Amino acid sequence: MRRTLNSLTWLHLSCLMLVLLVSLYLRIKGLTTQSYWNDELATIVLTDPDNSLYQVIIETLHDRSPPLYQLILWVWFKVFGFTELTGRSLSAFFGILAVPAMYFMAKEYMDRDTALYASLLTGLNYFHILFSQEVRSYGLFFLVTTLSLMSLSRLIRDNNNRNLVLYTFLTVCLVQVHYYGMLVYLGQFSVLIIYISLNNTPHKLPARHLIINACTTLGTLIPVIPFMVKNALRKTVWIETPDHDFLVDYFIRYFGGDVIAVVYASLFTIGLIFSIRQKAWKQNLSVHLLIFFFLFVYLLPYTRSVFSTPMIVSRYTIGALPVLILIIAAGIGAIKHNTMKRLTLVVVIILSIKVLFFDKDYYGAIHKQQYRQAIEDMTVSYNDIPVYACKEERIEKYSKMLGHPISAVAKDKMFFQLENSSAPERFLYISSECCGCQESNEQISNYAIKYNYTLVDTIFKEGVIIFLMSTAD
Repeated sequence: MRRTLNSLTWLHLSCLMLVLLVSLYLRIKGLTTQSYWNDELATIVLTDPDNSLYQVIIETLHDRSPPLYQLILWVWFKVFGFTELTGRSLSAFFGILAVPAMYFMAKEYMDRDTALYASLLTGLNYFHILFSQEVRSYGLFFLVTTLSLMSLSRLIRDNNNRNLVLYTFLTVCLVQVHYYGMLVYLGQFSVLIIYISLNNTPHKLPARHLIINACTTLGTLIPVIPFMVKNALRKTVWIETPDHDFLVDYFIRYFGGDVIAVVYASLFTIGLIFSIRQKAWKQNLSVHLLIFFFLFVYLLPYTRSVFSTPMIVSRYTIGALPVLILIIAAGIGAIKHNTMKRLTLVVVIILSIKVLFFDKDYYGAIHKQQYRQAIEDMTVSYNDIPVYACKEERIEKYSKMLGHPISAVAKDKMFFQLENSSAPERFLYISSECCGCQESNEQISNYAIKYNYTLVDTIFKEGVIIFLMSTAD
């Protein structure tokens, strides 16, 4: 009997190690193949190691984000150098850590087999891989959410001071990594309130622990509140009002396609029914989390987006993904027939590979704006020509990172110089097809005619446009 248990344990550990190795490969493969795109450039403007600590914090707050991720990245750049690989490697590091974190989190709520399925689903998840290779805070957001969910279960099970301190530390990190972290925290906090009044948990959670956690977590936001209020009142032009079926759209985006989303939706339904039927408090806890995450992470932002200011996009809701994956994994675990369960796992793996390598061609196709190629082409072909840019700081920081420093001038100054006949005879203007820089060729041609300039050439680099302007004379 002992040999059987040992062999099963070794098999389980071997499968977990294989999942971790595959997850590692998928997150470091082609890490710097894609150019940094607009949002990543915004991040490196804030986290340039030459910036002061004060600059990083204040400018990040003005940029509508809590500063935790930017501070970590700023230190990371200082230690390992200001390069493309350094920036993306931090996100990959968080993404890789999230896979075992999902295993231990799921093990808290379900059994070890379900935990293995949860780590597999995370390791192969298209949405998670995407943000494990992007210089943004979403990879850290997913990781901290997962760890806080794990710690939440431990606090409810055993409400000692050690678990309280750990959970509070993680909730502080949660609200400081992204503004949607507050919504995730409110979902968890609501669950804690429920479990104060329950007597079927091993150790009833005292109210004082809830008060200590709330005061500490929310207290760290006091310096951030003025910026949160200002950002909440600000109109955002790029976020669109979500459709009524936005949840379906987000679910498809999480997993990369319609077919795989249907399979996962079926497993989610099985897992939800299975969890609801369980009498164990831990498995009921996952259902309560799902309900409150739906209310705070989806319904509340959706309601504000429809009736006031749009504020919800799929990547902001990545904090809800660990709970969705947990319940999908429970759906796989709920399949009683071993052959059917193995077949389901094979289908999930095949569909995930199909999404990554065929449907999305994630590692082969260009799916980010090609700022890198644009900057490199400019330094080779137009080295001595003045440069203006729609987002001049981002061009300067990225060219510095690439080792081809460019001094770019703001668009407003270009217009001022054109109006006052003080613009250079020839110059380059860098624009893009998004992010407030959607100038068309026709608009640029009109500018040229109005100020007696000719649009000599237009160079397209996948979402990035370079205009070469010269005086008509």
